[in-house]
Amino acid sequence: MGGFVGIVVGLAIAGFGFLVIRNPITLARLSMTLALLSPGLKSYYQRQLLNGTQRIQLRILRIFGASLSLFGQVIATSAMGVMLKIQALDRISMGLLILMGLLFFGAWGFGLVFSICQLIRGRTMNWFGLWKCETLLGPIDVFPSVTLAMHKESKMFMFGFCLLEAVIICAALYYR
Repeated sequence: MGGFVGIVVGLAIAGFGFLVIRNPITLARLSMTLALLSPGLKSYYQRQLLNGTQRIQLRILRIFGASLSLFGQVIATSAMGVMLKIQALDRISMGLLILMGLLFFGAWGFGLVFSICQLIRGRTMNWFGLWKCETLLGPIDVFPSVTLAMHKESKMFMFGFCLLEAVIICAALYYR
């Protein structure tokens, strides 16, 4: 019974993470609707979505979704390996866990190096000033709210993520 619960919970977490990877704009829209207490915050999030150079929040949400998806897959494959007594699923689970750790430390290291480079160049971001300016400008009337560049970026990230998972699964099955 515990193995079945682990599989269901793992697949639910992995599915939610996959949806976040596929379309993080829905989470950004959710944050816009939750920002009803602060008038003008909707325009801030709109400008963050539409400006390609400031679309870092979506990329961070994609990394979060990838980590969440990997976490759910680790739980599900580990539970399946225990329930079905298949050693290959345990190896796949361990490989996905290693990939999740590499993804976390890679994203953290990239953020640290990027922050240090920006600090050295003197390009520190005044987040409060940017937020204040964008909320004062007001919301943007744009249709469609998702641009072709956002779709292309989403497809590229999904392809890279699936390719990484396929390599890890093949390596885990090959390794004994």
